[in-house]
Amino acid sequence: HLTFVWELLQKPTGLSNGGGYEPRPERIGEVTQGSQPLLNLAAPEATGTYRLFVYVLDENGHVGTANVPFQVGNYQAREAVVTPPAPTPEG
Repeated sequence: HLTFVWELLQKPTGLSNGGGYEPRPERIGEVTQGSQPLLNLAAPEATGTYRLFVYVLDENGHVGTANVPFQVGNYQAREAVVTPPAPTPEG
């Protein structure tokens, strides 16, 4: 039995060199926990760089972690118009 714990963090603002202390970035929303490796995530409204973390815990006290960075941009919605092809004359 595995437990999946998900959290979304903002991009760190203070970066160090050589493993020095870095303040923890602000968390966006609430921590989500479940027994399935699935997460429905709505992108943050604010543009910027974010990092999604997952921590996987087992019944023996072991933990694994993974994370993925992503960006939210300020994009304008564009409308697409699809025109069906003109009918061809039967010959």
